[in-house]
Amino acid sequence: MAMDGGSDWTEYTQTWNAQAGEVWPVFSAAFAADSELLYTGDGSGRLTTYTLGGAGEALERQTSFQCAHTPLSRLFALRSNHVLVQSSDTLQLRTAGGRRIFGKTTTPNDPFTAAALNISTYSDVLVCTSAGTASLLDLSRGAVVKRINLESSTVALDLDRAALTSGTAAGYLAVRDPRANFNLVHSASVFSGPVSDIVTTGNFIYACGAKAGAGNAYHMARDNMVRVYDRRNMSACLDAIDCEDSGTPAKLSINGNDLWICHDSGYADARVLDNHDHSSAFIEPELGEYAYASAFCLSPSGSAALVADTDGVLHLWANQESPQLSVCGKDPDLHCSNAQHTWNVRGSGLRIDDEHISLSVVPLPQIKEPLLSRMDNDVLCDVGRPVTFVDPEIIGHLKKIDSVEYAPNPRNYTRNQQAFGPQWRAKWKDGADAFKDDAELTQGRSKFLSVQRHRGEQQLQPPAVASSGILNEGRVSSIDTNASRGSPSVQQQVQQQVGATRFPIDMVSGGKIPKQMQRMRIEYSRFGVEDFDFSLYNSTQWSGLEGNITNSYANSLLQMLFFTAEFRSLVMSHCATDCPATKCLSCQMGLLFRMLQTANGTSCQAVQLLNILADRSEATALALLEDAHGNLADGATYSIVAQRLLRFFLEQANNECAPLSDGLRHKGQQRFVEQIIGFPQETKTICPACRHTQVRTSHAFSVDLDSPQG
Repeated sequence: MAMDGGSDWTEYTQTWNAQAGEVWPVFSAAFAADSELLYTGDGSGRLTTYTLGGAGEALERQTSFQCAHTPLSRLFALRSNHVLVQSSDTLQLRTAGGRRIFGKTTTPNDPFTAAALNISTYSDVLVCTSAGTASLLDLSRGAVVKRINLESSTVALDLDRAALTSGTAAGYLAVRDPRANFNLVHSASVFSGPVSDIVTTGNFIYACGAKAGAGNAYHMARDNMVRVYDRRNMSACLDAIDCEDSGTPAKLSINGNDLWICHDSGYADARVLDNHDHSSAFIEPELGEYAYASAFCLSPSGSAALVADTDGVLHLWANQESPQLSVCGKDPDLHCSNAQHTWNVRGSGLRIDDEHISLSVVPLPQIKEPLLSRMDNDVLCDVGRPVTFVDPEIIGHLKKIDSVEYAPNPRNYTRNQQAFGPQWRAKWKDGADAFKDDAELTQGRSKFLSVQRHRGEQQLQPPAVASSGILNEGRVSSIDTNASRGSPSVQQQVQQQVGATRFPIDMVSGGKIPKQMQRMRIEYSRFGVEDFDFSLYNSTQWSGLEGNITNSYANSLLQMLFFTAEFRSLVMSHCATDCPATKCLSCQMGLLFRMLQTANGTSCQAVQLLNILADRSEATALALLEDAHGNLADGATYSIVAQRLLRFFLEQANNECAPLSDGLRHKGQQRFVEQIIGFPQETKTICPACRHTQVRTSHAFSVDLDSPQG
């Protein structure tokens, strides 16, 4: 309900929050602190940024990217175009362009319910879960620095240097001291239902919420009061602001000397903080018949306000003809925002020499000539190895000044001339010979698929399993090692079974390592690893795993499990089910095995599986992970860690794939993984007094063999 008299605020524009042709309700919004940018978070988990257009024109969308799979409930705008995003399953720090800086996740059984940014320092954030626990994170490091037990489910938070104010689902307000280990100082029962929102200014707390319905504690009724408390003594309510004529208070915000109250009807008005009287400022957007306000925020400059509703409409109001969102009025530093928008809308081309345009959005012309990165043997030349030593004359004249050593330039080399260490040519001779062999392996074909397509070369197809006869469901075909003098030799039998292998194999008689098993020189074009033709080096349909990632020592174990046909079928069947676990290793193994099965000889990678493994606390406790430099924990060796990892994979698969076997097996029958790989064992416990024997049957996935003594 509008107040008597006029308001300086008028509706500036309306914009639909449409994502891929579908409109989503907006549940959170925030204006950037130091640029002309608006952040919105919707029910699909997407974060979208907007800038202002002209009056009456729709907001100009700059970026839009997925942050979570649940609605974004809170947004905190930071400096330098950074934004803190909170949903029920994640807390992330992102840039306006979408780059993720760090993130913290939780389980579906203990979702995030509230978060608060320390507005005094903008250096830390507190996030709470439904179980009543809270974590304090340092934004500069992205790490948890403190864990707090709030003892109740918190749904609203406000944090500054002097106090932490929280509102619970039971209607309580609590004040804690951050300087005293967040100990409880005061608390009060304010509402009979959950607290909706709280804001603080100085020592005063403003809170709105709901109340339990008459005769039914589970039915929430409207509470049209905004209650005011002094956090130094919360024994009594200082004031209750009546909003009966305007609707139910839903969102609160403080701007300057005014308290803004946004109601569920979309109507928002300002109250003077000194006496809580109405000011002349109010906004009254027109919402749909069944819509209600779901987000509200004020710009730092105080000249714009946004109300978002559940119909997915953004209502922007302003008190100026050309409102300025931030205090400084700086344009947002986004990559190719306006130019890319113009190109997408008008269909005009982009100039590759425009410094404001990212190269990733410029369409490249069709390739008709060999790429510069394609180096054939006829253009390769020996240019020497960069210097690996310092001139002895420099070392002999070093003088230390302020922890830095200096020496005069002997001028033995001209400017920009590279010096080479002794005997470098002999050290790298083997590598040059390997490059010559590389041409024999490729047989004159280009290594890049894009070049092959332009040349019209036919890509080599790996042979089928049935025709090669090497593997059949993970089993090796038999070879007659007792061949007579008139029959083919063992080596010839191997070559006949390999069939499609184009190179001589000297695996039986020993000698030089075959060329196809030597380390090869892999060159990437500008299209990356997907453009490399691995069929030149792998004539089978079996694919390898990339080894240039962390924890790639697990690749050999994963390949071994893939060629265990029964285990492969089990995890692939589990991957096809509706698994509720978010970090299920069996689902990731099933997906990886599907990739290996259908890759047809091309390279695969296990990044997703290894990332899930790194997120598991059990893997950290068992010291299964490499550090950022690819080193194991102190005292660990790869032989021991590989054994632990194999047992860990099998135990996790045994538990995660249990629903597949529990519905089919009889009582007392083993699970599928136990049947495939497990070793049954019995543990007998005999009471020394009564000689009662208790037998427990279990399964192990490893057997330790002790060497005989004596």
